[in-house]
Amino acid sequence: MKLLYIHIEEDYKHIKAGGYYFDKEFNVINFNTTPGQRKITLETNPNYHRPFNQNINNISCIVGKNGVGKTTFFELIIAPLLWRLDGPLLENKIHLLYYDEIEKEFYIQSYTGQANNWGLYLDGHKIHLFKNKKNNSTKINVESGSTYRSVFPYQMNIIFHSLSPFDRIYDLLKLQLSDASYGQIEHYRKRLKYIGTRQIENNETIYEYMTLINLISILLDNNSKEMFSKLGYEYGNIEINIVNEEDELTINIPEFTSFKDESKKMLEVFFTEESYMELKEKLSFYLIADSINGDFFKELLLKSVKIDTPKRFLNFLSIIAEENQNTISLETIMEAIYQYLLNLNFPEQIKELCTSENYKFLTEIFENKKELLTIDQFSDSEYLKERVNSPEFLKLLKFIKKLAIRNLINFKMYLLKKGESFDYFRLSSGEKTLLSYFANILGRIRELDDIQAENATYSSIQNKSYLILIDEVELHLHPEWQRNFIKQLNEFFTYFDKSKKFQFVIASHSPFIVTDIYDENIIYLGENNPNTKTFGGNIFDIFKDDFYVSNTIGSFSEGIIKDLSEIIYILFAIQKALNEGNFFILREYLDLMYETSEREEENRKLLEELVTFLQVKNNSKFSKLSTNRFLPLKGDFMHEFNKIKNNIGEEVVREHFDKMLNYIRESHA
Repeated sequence: MKLLYIHIEEDYKHIKAGGYYFDKEFNVINFNTTPGQRKITLETNPNYHRPFNQNINNISCIVGKNGVGKTTFFELIIAPLLWRLDGPLLENKIHLLYYDEIEKEFYIQSYTGQANNWGLYLDGHKIHLFKNKKNNSTKINVESGSTYRSVFPYQMNIIFHSLSPFDRIYDLLKLQLSDASYGQIEHYRKRLKYIGTRQIENNETIYEYMTLINLISILLDNNSKEMFSKLGYEYGNIEINIVNEEDELTINIPEFTSFKDESKKMLEVFFTEESYMELKEKLSFYLIADSINGDFFKELLLKSVKIDTPKRFLNFLSIIAEENQNTISLETIMEAIYQYLLNLNFPEQIKELCTSENYKFLTEIFENKKELLTIDQFSDSEYLKERVNSPEFLKLLKFIKKLAIRNLINFKMYLLKKGESFDYFRLSSGEKTLLSYFANILGRIRELDDIQAENATYSSIQNKSYLILIDEVELHLHPEWQRNFIKQLNEFFTYFDKSKKFQFVIASHSPFIVTDIYDENIIYLGENNPNTKTFGGNIFDIFKDDFYVSNTIGSFSEGIIKDLSEIIYILFAIQKALNEGNFFILREYLDLMYETSEREEENRKLLEELVTFLQVKNNSKFSKLSTNRFLPLKGDFMHEFNKIKNNIGEEVVREHFDKMLNYIRESHA
């Protein structure tokens, strides 16, 4: 099942009315939406070619400047699945044509409408056009009237992916689902999955953890790990190390001289200055935990103790006194303190000896001590495979992150790439983004499969398709990663299950993406469609023509080059006018005409005024030059000009300037 074509009856936001192709296996000759005359005429495209593997139906790309409606197009695709996504604006105005390439059948979806009384003609022959019944997977012919509304084909599911922090689809989905009925929400959960930096539902896993869980789960699965191996990645191992910077932990106490007045009197009940110095030396403990075990939890408490101010230390003394039923003395106090710290077992014992935030953290850790003790088994791949998709595993990941942030443990997940081991967390942001694309899309597909397997309507459906929408695919990807993205997409989604089909619709500003897409699969949004062939095309031509930019360099450098050109050209024109006695060249450039018949005198004055203008920049007659940032010219112009020219990256521009300058130099020689 694949989306072939969308027909919009009226302009919608920035999208113009008309038809838009997502796959051109068939050419749409006619798409008549007039009630009572609904007719679709198709012809088989004799030049149709699908360059992708057998699992990928097609990859199409939406391009255009910001604000022309790329995200709106995603709304149009998603709207029929979520019912009245944008109120009455789209009602009965949008029609989507699908094709089941396995059964060789066509399906129609009219947004919120009944999609009745359509006729479909292919290559001159009338053939059946179907829709699904609502709440039933049975297909029905739409040639005659029906009380059933058309719905999104049950064979097809949607996954929407966007890493933009300003994703409008997120806001739209969040708004719609906040007011949706239970049935609508359940329908969403069974058919559509969102991947982004924010969560649609409160109980969803945040992006960071979702990526990690999916990556581990997929790399350990015998079927899906083969998909990642095509990208050059394999699972290595997880390594968790305890951070003990030294073998010995010293607990700091305040200086004896920092106790004043009443606090000093209270301290001197138990300590002399000499014995207090002995205590400072005694409060050192050897750290022996090498994994998350019982010793680790005791040391965690010990590392959290803070008695480095007089107030905290005196509070600590009162705890020791109470613990020993006020029987401690000058002779026993040091040993009582040492033994108390050595025998710490629960956060409550140091509640008054640490910050409230740290106490809350310790309480949470100790309440989940049993689960945390299993972290050491993460090095066992078989154990990890069993646990990775459980709710407990997500919980453990959150604790691991908290421990790592506090520099209590080091958590590393090693991947193998071309036989070499790399820590996933040390990879570049672009490489991690690329891995997250594939891991999370595949993870969401598995989620949908699991949900639908428990539902009678969906469990019997064969030949499932996944319409995967990716907004701004180039975000966080280096140009080289962008250049390889379509190739890697094609290699990765060579799925072990041959019945699964994927269709990708990508919105992008990247010419590296577009150069891997057939021109017929590009949806151009803007005033005019370009003539440039995209597939294998020159990226500079694609940038200029297909993305509607006025130049292939930055506007700042473009301005500097333009201003330099103005200067060098006026010098060139002056010299050429002098050499050839043809001052009309100069006048034409400056948009000036002779005012009298005394041309020689006017030419002489013109040169004088030009020299004055180039030095002072105050003559309105030369308004064409008045905005030039490099006027008035002072000092060694040629030297300054060459410094700027040598920074210009485009060789053709540098050579052009050199030729003009050489002409001027030679004329003065």
